[in-house]
Amino acid sequence: MQQHSGQRMSFYNKLPILSIIFGIHGILFCCNPPTQLILGGIAITLAWLSKNGKPLNGAATAGLVTGVISVILSLVVFAYYIWTLSIAQDPANNAMIRDIYQQTKDIMDSIMAPQGN
Repeated sequence: MQQHSGQRMSFYNKLPILSIIFGIHGILFCCNPPTQLILGGIAITLAWLSKNGKPLNGAATAGLVTGVISVILSLVVFAYYIWTLSIAQDPANNAMIRDIYQQTKDIMDSIMAPQGN
């Protein structure tokens, strides 16, 4: 019976590390809010599950903090995407968007053009 308790304890000792890993990956996926939100949620859940009736240890706290940061960043990036989309759909901004597109196209064409010796 002692072996089973040791195996269970090792499982709960792995959860804070997994929480940190998921939290960091959530922060790194800053351009994909849905993935960032899921990874942050998993990090928070794993940190909470690692408590096992005890206070959070240092690694679990770090996993919880990275998970919360990931969730907050996902909401901020999603709000930024919505704001950008609303600006892009405004007819008053069509000329500016066309100019930016043309400038970007010209730059890319000059970069990709074959260089003569």
